[in-house]
Amino acid sequence: GSVHLTGAGAAGLNLFAGLSARDIAECVGYAATSRPDGDHREERALAVDVLRMVVDALDGPVTFARLAAGVRVLCQGTGELSPPELDRLAAHIVDVDQNEWAARQLRLLARQLELLHDVVAATPTERPLWTDNAVSLIATDGGRHDRKELVDRLLVQLAQRAMDSRGWPGGLLVVAGADHLGATTVQALSEHARHAGVRLILMIDQPQGDLEKSAGTGGVVCIMKMYNHRDATIAAEFIGKGHKFVVNQITRQLGSTFTDGGGDSFAANTGQSGQNKQRRSGTTGRPTGLSESRGHTWTGTRTWSAADNVSTSTGTGRVYEFTVEPAEILGMPETLFILVDNSGRGRRVLTADANPGICLRDRVSATPAP
Repeated sequence: GSVHLTGAGAAGLNLFAGLSARDIAECVGYAATSRPDGDHREERALAVDVLRMVVDALDGPVTFARLAAGVRVLCQGTGELSPPELDRLAAHIVDVDQNEWAARQLRLLARQLELLHDVVAATPTERPLWTDNAVSLIATDGGRHDRKELVDRLLVQLAQRAMDSRGWPGGLLVVAGADHLGATTVQALSEHARHAGVRLILMIDQPQGDLEKSAGTGGVVCIMKMYNHRDATIAAEFIGKGHKFVVNQITRQLGSTFTDGGGDSFAANTGQSGQNKQRRSGTTGRPTGLSESRGHTWTGTRTWSAADNVSTSTGTGRVYEFTVEPAEILGMPETLFILVDNSGRGRRVLTADANPGICLRDRVSATPAP
């Protein structure tokens, strides 16, 4: 079933079904003062006390219009209440400080109740907010105006009360656009869901500010395409960094050599020899033969050589960088997501694609894996 909290979609809807007077006062009081712009404990305490007085004084069904009228009575104003209800509330006027701050807070509370009355204006019936249907969808108006934020905070308080009383109809709660609720409200909702055993899925558009600290506390985070560099950096830091070796230097050297040389040599030699006849007396006789030789030698040499050499060297270094760079998150397809699982032992980072067209491709099974 689906409920649209605006106009005829909320006709007859009983937001306070199954809640006690104390729970009604706390739900509305916390919703009216749980703005994400600071600590409002004093305003919250005053709102809860005043609403508890009003709820206890009412005889008929509790509606936002009657709550606003009761608050205005405590401001010494008028309201659309019965005489007995007015008498009971008048007895509590002395219990409320009549200074300027309290009067201003009561006027603000009455105005917020009137804003809620504009959403759920009809007299409540037995139509509950949380049903036993397989899927229940509750939608509020778009935009970021005060009434939407007030209604969203009220729904969070009602969901927390339903989970605390074990009256939650299912085991899953999905909150779309949870970033405008504030980190404190999101953390409180997560704690209530954890204690009740309800799986909580928060869809956050911009995880900045204090919301960044709550990312991953539930165990599993799904990161999709970002459109802002700050959001992408936060997502990359959450995915984590790791050590890896990267090339940090490449050196390439080129060289060539060329040599050319030559030489000439010349040599000349002469030789002469003769022979004399030997006499019997042992003296040298007249020569009998004579020979003479001459020679010339010329040598020429030439040398030529050429060589080319190429050398390349690569240097690597160990660095600590993002596992997934922010630029990659900015450039992801619309259907691609990165799943960071901290629920089990160790930490897993997986990449998957939710494109429904994958099911129509070849060699894709029509039945899921067991």
